[in-house]
Amino acid sequence: MAYRDSKALQEKRLNAARAIGDKMGEAAALRGLGAAANELFEIEDAREFYRRALDLYRQLGYRREQAVVAHDQAL
Repeated sequence: MAYRDSKALQEKRLNAARAIGDKMGEAAALRGLGAAANELFEIEDAREFYRRALDLYRQLGYRREQAVVAHDQAL
């Protein structure tokens, strides 16, 4: 149940970040959604969330976060 709760909170976080134009927050929420989906064995969803997070981190130039998401994808 905890991962479903986490996913719901990350969805709220994603909506809030988008509402205020916070790209870093959006990427972080997408990464959180990926992690929650992965734990729920929603593998295709996890891959898509991670891909979108990675795209945003690349656009923003955050190399450390790119590496972290790449690592998350490999798990």
